[in-house]
Amino acid sequence: MSLGVFNDSLMNDAVYKFKRYEDTSLSYTGISRHEGENRGGWDTVIMDADYNSMFALQQALIEVPIPSADDLPEKPFLDFAEAVRDMDQPKK
Repeated sequence: MSLGVFNDSLMNDAVYKFKRYEDTSLSYTGISRHEGENRGGWDTVIMDADYNSMFALQQALIEVPIPSADDLPEKPFLDFAEAVRDMDQPKK
């Protein structure tokens, strides 16, 4: 029985994204808590192979922006105190 209080597809998406973030964070430290297990969502279960293939597809779609010369400030701030002093100076 469902009362329809939550949007199931949005909740499944949120749970999936949280678990992906959690797994990535843990694997960075060498911990793999759910390797080989199916992943439970809000009201569904994703098989491990599907979970991993969705991650691979997401990674393939990520585009890293190419830096350009105008991305950099005119004068990079090397220390915080200098940056604050410069911000307090009136503009000429």
